[in-house]
Amino acid sequence: MEQVRAVLNIDGGAPPAPPTSWGIVGADASAAGALARQVVESHGWRADHVAFGPQSDHWPFHLAGVPALMLFPRTTFEGMSSEAATDLNERWLSPHTPADEWHPDFPFAGLLRYAELALEIGRALAGDDFRPADQ
Repeated sequence: MEQVRAVLNIDGGAPPAPPTSWGIVGADASAAGALARQVVESHGWRADHVAFGPQSDHWPFHLAGVPALMLFPRTTFEGMSSEAATDLNERWLSPHTPADEWHPDFPFAGLLRYAELALEIGRALAGDDFRPADQ
């Protein structure tokens, strides 16, 4: 564990359109959270702090003293009204239900943005500007 710089958990579901707001579990618990928030906000997007809890795979790392975050998309999408976003979510998002199945016509633009943002945050956490010892 002492060799792990940080953990970025991204099991927050597949957004059906490019998100413009994000939740970050652990955003206020370490320098990792501050750095993740900076990356999100550098795109002009919103980053909300979400309280820590044992809701996912990042939790054991947090308990072991490793800077741990969970990034997940909110339901505000680029160029879309709240009504349109609600309709899109009702059509595509049904995690942990029998309706949660792969469909060949799923709109992957949101998932692409999620993956690209996670990669950018991961690179920032691996970079020289992040010092996990400063936690």
